Amino acid sequence: MMKVIISDCDHASLEIEQSIFNEANIEFELQQNKTEEDIIQNCQQAVVIVNQYAPFTEKVLAKLPDLKLLIRYGVGVNNIDLEAATKYGVQVCNVPDYGTHEVADHALALMLALTRKIPLMNNRVKTGNWDYQKSIPIYRHREQTVGVIGLGRIGSAFAQKVNGLGMKVIAFDPSKQQKAL
Repeated sequence: MMKVIISDCDHASLEIEQSIFNEANIEFELQQNKTEEDIIQNCQQAVVIVNQYAPFTEKVLAKLPDLKLLIRYGVGVNNIDLEAATKYGVQVCNVPDYGTHEVADHALALMLALTRKIPLMNNRVKTGNWDYQKSIPIYRHREQTVGVIGLGRIGSAFAQKVNGLGMKVIAFDPSKQQKAL
């Protein structure tokens, strides 16, 4: 039976991982490695490691000769030395859509707070200066246009969400050097 080591993880639950690994008949072990030395000491037999924050440096990768796959919880791989991973034949994966909708939702929430003047009016209420006329004008979203710079996963998700409010969306993706409407 294959075994996966989760090198470190701060999630409240591993129910999803447990379900997936059980279905695939894969054993896994959660560790809480923080340092290079922790990883080297505890992950010697690892073929597959799922990683969150622990540092996978050249020093670490050189000491894990059986490691073939390193999966990073999240989008970035800034705690993994990709050059060293390549040198030692370790495939590196990430979760590119992790947090996409959460970030787009948060951007939408901030936009709504500003366009509906919630912080301004909240502060006025708290200081005893409520006057609804101070919030005028508040424009209808279906009559507004929002600009989005960057149409990657998050920008595209945000554009879809504001479009759902009836807003006109104009966008530019610098990586494609083209305007999208």
